[in-house]
Amino acid sequence: MVSCSLSMEKTGGYDCLCVADILLENINFSRITALSCRINSSFCHKSFFAEYHFPKTIAGAKIMIMYQRIVLATVTHNVNDDRVFYREALSLKAIADQVFVVGVGEKGWRIDKDGITRIQRPFIGWRKTIADVQAVLDELNPDILHIHEPHLLSVAITFKKKKGISVIYDAHEDYAGIVKIFSHRNPLRRQIVAKLLSFWERWYVPKMDAVITVTPQLVKHYQKLNKNIIELRNYPREAGKNRDETAIRQINNFADGRYVIGYVGQVARPRNLEWLFETVQNLNAMGFPAVGVIIGPAAPDDRSYYLDLFTNVAGRFLYLPAIDHAAIHLVIKETFHIGWSVLPYHEIFKTSLPNKIFEYLQAGVPFAASALENLKTLLGHSETGLIFEQPDPKNMAQKLAELLEDTERYEKTKQKAESLYKNLFRWEKEAVKLVNLYKGFKKTK
Repeated sequence: MVSCSLSMEKTGGYDCLCVADILLENINFSRITALSCRINSSFCHKSFFAEYHFPKTIAGAKIMIMYQRIVLATVTHNVNDDRVFYREALSLKAIADQVFVVGVGEKGWRIDKDGITRIQRPFIGWRKTIADVQAVLDELNPDILHIHEPHLLSVAITFKKKKGISVIYDAHEDYAGIVKIFSHRNPLRRQIVAKLLSFWERWYVPKMDAVITVTPQLVKHYQKLNKNIIELRNYPREAGKNRDETAIRQINNFADGRYVIGYVGQVARPRNLEWLFETVQNLNAMGFPAVGVIIGPAAPDDRSYYLDLFTNVAGRFLYLPAIDHAAIHLVIKETFHIGWSVLPYHEIFKTSLPNKIFEYLQAGVPFAASALENLKTLLGHSETGLIFEQPDPKNMAQKLAELLEDTERYEKTKQKAESLYKNLFRWEKEAVKLVNLYKGFKKTK
C-alpha cells in the first residue's frame, strides 16, 4: 500500500486540502511496502490520514486493482471533454485494468492514450445514437457502467438486470431545467421533453447503485430518489501544458495592448453574453481600452447571433471556437486580464457552480461573476474577483476599471486567486471521493 498523511481543516464549511506531489518514477517499488509523508502548512493544520493508491506495481503485482473494465458513457459530450469525463477516467485507472470513455461527436474513432481508451461515435439522431452507444457498451462488457445523462438511464438499468453489474448515474446539472431554457425546440416541445426527463429520473434513479452530483442543492434533490450519493465538484485537475500558439498570438495581436475581458464556455443566449458586450462597450466609453474575447462551442444560430452583434463594433470583440482543453489553461493565463462568468439569475443558474470560475483561479486570473449562492459561499470573502449582486453593465464596467487601474490591488487579487486554487479547489481531493465510492461495489478482480 502506498499512503500519504495530509492536512485538512474546515474553512467556511468547506474542506481545505493540501496535496502532496510525490515523484515516484525513481522509487524501487519491489523494496518498498509503505511510503508516508506529512505536510506542515500554516493554512491547514488539522491532520487526517488519507490513502492514495497508485496505479503502479510492487514486485510485479498491481496495487489495488479491483475491476477489469470501467466504462464512462455520454451521448451529449465529446469524449475529449477534460472537465469531467477524461479527468474521472484518469483517476479511475488506479483501480481497473481498463478504463473506457464512450461519447459522441461529428465522426467516429477510437484512440488509446494515457492508459485510457476513448471511443467516439457519430451523432446520428437521438434514438439511433443511443442504440449505437448501447451496442458499443455491449461489446465492451463493463464491470461498472458510469453514465452521464438521463438519456442512458434505461440502458444502464438494462445492463444491471442482464449482466448483474454496478451502475452509476453522474448528474452534472438539472437536465430537465436545462432543456427548458437551452433547447432549440419550440416551447411546448421543450416542456414535454423536460417532463419526460423528470419522469425517467424518478423511475430509474432509485434503481441505480449510486449517484454523483456537483452541488449541495442537487444532492438534496437526488437524495429523495437515491440515498447512495456523493457530491463531486468539478474542480480542475493539474493544468494542461499544451500551448495553442495560434490562439494566444491571435488574442494578443487582436488586443494590441488593451485589457482582455475573456469568457470560456458554451456560447448560448440563455447565458446572456450581452452583458459582456455592454460592459466592454461601457469600459471603452469611459476611455478605458478593453476588448471582449469569447471562446467556446456554439449552436449555429447562437453563433450567428453573436457574430452579428460583434460586427456592429468591429475591433472590440473576438470569437474563437472551442480550444483543446489541455491548451486552454495557458490561453487564459497568457491573454486574459479578467475571466467572465456573469450569469442571469435564472432558476437553472442560481444554484450552479460554474467550472470556468475555477479555471480562472487556476490560471491566476481574477473573475467577474454573478452572486450565485454557491459562489458567494465559496468565494464571497476570498478577494479573488468581483461578485455582482445586481449585474448592471455600467456598474460592472466601473468596478472592473477600478480593479484594473489599481495595479497593486490587481496583482494581489491574481496571487490570491492562484493560491486559493492550489490550497482548496484541486481535483485530487475529489478524486479520492470518487475512488472510495467505487470501492463499495462488487469486486471483479
